[in-house]
Amino acid sequence: QLMKIYFKLNLLKLAQPLIRPVEASAGKALESNSVFPVGDVVSYRFFVGRLRMFEDRYEEAEAHLAYAFAHCRTTSRSNKRAILEFLLPVRLRSGRFPHPKLLEKHGLASMLPLVQAVKVGDLRTFNSELKRHQRALVKKGTFLLLEQSKILVY
Repeated sequence: QLMKIYFKLNLLKLAQPLIRPVEASAGKALESNSVFPVGDVVSYRFFVGRLRMFEDRYEEAEAHLAYAFAHCRTTSRSNKRAILEFLLPVRLRSGRFPHPKLLEKHGLASMLPLVQAVKVGDLRTFNSELKRHQRALVKKGTFLLLEQSKILVY
């Protein structure tokens, strides 16, 4: 809960000191679902993934976010969507494209034109879609990361 509060208040520097002791004492236990409830591990990995994304540690971010997405209950559609909102830009930056049905299933179909623009190299559509979603992406903290994907459009 404390990490969630730090993210809401944009106090990311305070979240890092929470992670070190957890990983030092419970690192392997977090990977096996026998010690902690799955929901708690998913939440933890989601927030660590977001933090790693903001630290430009994209491989680690992807690993944490992918774990959170894979282990999140299928009935938790809003949580899966929230995870995808961060996993999508991280993967897109490295040239990995989601299946359109995945985005549609989780209410992110509005991102399809942006993804397609990167995929086919359509700079005009990429720029217009980025501009169209700018306010929401800035609020989420993924705008600059998606903007880095522009290099893939060329």
